[in-house]
Amino acid sequence: MSVMQVLYFGFLVTIFIAIGLSLWKGGDPERAGAGVLLIMFMMTWFEGALIQTVGLSEEAMRTISVAEDLVGLAGFGLIAARARRLWPLLCTAMQLISVLTHVVHYLGVVNRPIVVVFMSQTPTFTATVCLIVGTIIHIRRSQRFGPERDWQDFRNLPSG
Repeated sequence: MSVMQVLYFGFLVTIFIAIGLSLWKGGDPERAGAGVLLIMFMMTWFEGALIQTVGLSEEAMRTISVAEDLVGLAGFGLIAARARRLWPLLCTAMQLISVLTHVVHYLGVVNRPIVVVFMSQTPTFTATVCLIVGTIIHIRRSQRFGPERDWQDFRNLPSG
């Protein structure tokens, strides 16, 4: 196995741990985060299937990759706007870095494919680890203090 295959396998294991743990023991925000990761993973899987069957152009692969990172940014951003957790803010920041990597690549600042892959995949991996850590913190806090509110309630804020 090459180094890239080992890294890819580790990335897959981390994603499956994050999704499984969050769905099994997480609160509503963690489950929503698992949903975002699952959608992103399915987009990546779909891209890989298209590459093997149809043979996508480099531009088509970039478009799918940008769409995947935009889905992650929007999904984690929506969770961060309402969840009473810190991890969604970190995941949103990581996905913003991934999206900005695509912008930098399109502007021609970075032209080496390995650099673009590293700059766009590392933040997504970090967001996945943030979800795992956030879920563990939620589990420990719930065991220690009992159930907690998952979502921010904006109805009680003063208007005007």
